[in-house]
Amino acid sequence: MMEKDKSTHPAWISAFSGLRFLIIIFLCFHHFDAFNDLQVPGWTEIMRLLTEGYLSVNFFFILSGFVIQYSYGFKLRQGILGARSFLFYRFAHLWPTYLLALAAALAVYAGAYAPSYLKTGSFWCHVFMVQSWIPDSNFAFNFNGAAWAISTEVFFYLLFPCLVQLKDKYRNALMVGLWGIILLNILVMGASSPIASWILYINPVFRLAEFLLGIWLYDLFRSGLFAPSSKKSATVMEVMAVLILACSVGIAMSANLGWEWRWQIFYTIPTAVLIYVFSFSRGYLSALLGCRVARFLGELAFPIYLIHQILINLAKRLFLPQLVNCQSIMLVGTVAIVASVLLAIPIQFLFAKPLNHWLRSWSNRHIQVEN
Repeated sequence: MMEKDKSTHPAWISAFSGLRFLIIIFLCFHHFDAFNDLQVPGWTEIMRLLTEGYLSVNFFFILSGFVIQYSYGFKLRQGILGARSFLFYRFAHLWPTYLLALAAALAVYAGAYAPSYLKTGSFWCHVFMVQSWIPDSNFAFNFNGAAWAISTEVFFYLLFPCLVQLKDKYRNALMVGLWGIILLNILVMGASSPIASWILYINPVFRLAEFLLGIWLYDLFRSGLFAPSSKKSATVMEVMAVLILACSVGIAMSANLGWEWRWQIFYTIPTAVLIYVFSFSRGYLSALLGCRVARFLGELAFPIYLIHQILINLAKRLFLPQLVNCQSIMLVGTVAIVASVLLAIPIQFLFAKPLNHWLRSWSNRHIQVEN
């Protein structure tokens, strides 16, 4: 594969914008599990579908590998961008919004007792994004529960400057080896281990397999394999990719597939196919997902991810007396999601984006690019 091809592609694959937003919204509905303890009649049946929103974790870890390789792989291999600059750029993108959401979670969940948490090691583990390494799901879900995935993502970023220098065959061998270990763990241990949920859902080392799959998908994308030849064929592929994912959700629900299979195995291929097909951005669905409105909403995906669970729990607390049936729960939960989208706008465009721009400018002045 020719390295020069990397310099000719667009800065961003527009279809990914709308796709990110839609998958994030599906995840938001997944976190309606906050209402499960209310034991409202009929709610269990509704949550059977909404629970499948955790497939977004597979999607975003794979997408992350694809996008990071797409955006930075060539620059790191050629020495155009140094490893220190790359890591600083990624932290500048993540940390400000992450810390803002962590502070919001502490205020909402702890209230007047929030200052006491500043003295705990648990809190500082979350501040420095290492919570996913503690083999305890409850620990990772403390404070802002959704943020565990950012902790795992940071591990990918730290490894990426090394991964990108590996020959393709060695990197792919590492990916296949990890998937083999994951499958073996499921077959031998299954859900019997006391830390099974951490091992199969949070564990950064196992989740690296999805990031590596994303890198491999980008390399496949560059080869042009299965690239659609026309807008019509691209649209057919896009519709088929969406249907495959939808059918996968239906199969998982009807077969009552065990969570240990759903979390990291079952949805991997459907989400990978979705990402690969839409990476070409040639069909009518891609055009819709890459329109101006979709691009705007896609930019909000990260702050929505970090604040939506907090707002859902806050809405539950505020409207608890009214949550007596499925309709009221869906209404309150949906209002919380809409509030998350609206609040994400100032967070992204008045806080995160300007701060990220300033940090990158500071970095360009003070961090020497390695050759």
